[in-house]
Amino acid sequence: MLGHTWRLIDCPLPTWLGTFILAFNMPLFVVLSGYVCSHGLDKMNSMSGASNYILSCAERILVPAAFMQSASEILIWIFNLRPYSHGIILHVLVVLVFVLVSVRFKEYLKSLAFLSIVICVYTNKFWFLSMLFWVMVTAAICFYICRLLQVKRQNVIFPLLCFIASLLVSRIYDKTSDFILYYVAGYYLYQYDVFENRIFKAKYATPVIFICSIILLIGGGEYMMNFWGYHFFDYIRSGDLHFYLLRYVCGLLLSMFFIVLIKEYFNTYSLFSKCGTFTLAFYTVHAVTIPFIKSLGIKLSLNDFQYMLYCIPTTAVWVTLCAAFILEVNKARVFRFLILGKKMQ
Repeated sequence: MLGHTWRLIDCPLPTWLGTFILAFNMPLFVVLSGYVCSHGLDKMNSMSGASNYILSCAERILVPAAFMQSASEILIWIFNLRPYSHGIILHVLVVLVFVLVSVRFKEYLKSLAFLSIVICVYTNKFWFLSMLFWVMVTAAICFYICRLLQVKRQNVIFPLLCFIASLLVSRIYDKTSDFILYYVAGYYLYQYDVFENRIFKAKYATPVIFICSIILLIGGGEYMMNFWGYHFFDYIRSGDLHFYLLRYVCGLLLSMFFIVLIKEYFNTYSLFSKCGTFTLAFYTVHAVTIPFIKSLGIKLSLNDFQYMLYCIPTTAVWVTLCAAFILEVNKARVFRFLILGKKMQ
């Protein structure tokens, strides 16, 4: 949300701030997804287990994405921020179907997962959720193949399969290849209980990881400054594959830095886990509010120092308002499912 404040006032985000945020925010989310979802992969011992896992991912991720996407389009039309089009009828139908199934026909909840996959394949309003879903599906299929073939060196073959598969998927959805190895890294961080190692418990661990990350970020030059502007095939064509590796290591180190920081100061993941359950909702809710704030027509010209003075309190207010809305939504079982991605009790 801090990185999106520039969209509210039509003022460019300071280059150094944008580069730093892009260096860790999405890698961190994907690493954490691999970390907390690793137990789900370990349960895939059959085809039905794999399909249930994929549908479960769709329910948790794509159902809220599809519902909020249609709801936001309806609100944009209602408040006259966009002229009427016949597409709005489809969005109204999607919202009605999702609410009706959730309220009256709970036995068809799985069908919402299939419908959400179709909707998110043809639309891309919440690109991060679509990317995360395809990363999780790709990893699940590769993991199941390793189990099915009883691969001996699974720790080597599994990430290799994931990377090869991601390059194929990237032809359809190009951001998948950039993130899937972060998901695999999160899986192995959990499997080997890395953060319980005495190295990460040492007092110097946090600053050392952070300093190494910043050195890599600065030393990477143009390829690191435009963090997601270049993809794997771009590096191959330009002969700069080492920058791809540097970028991956930089994102992983910064992700580990923030995880170690949370553990060091809170001495537990419980608080972060509790907040993490609302991460998806924060992503969709704040994205929905952007067009309405932009419609106010606020335009400012700020230097880096002025921008920081503006964006910190603005982000705090924005987060507070989104949090208040999410907490209210959390009280209603149906909207907990449709907006927060939580299972229907």
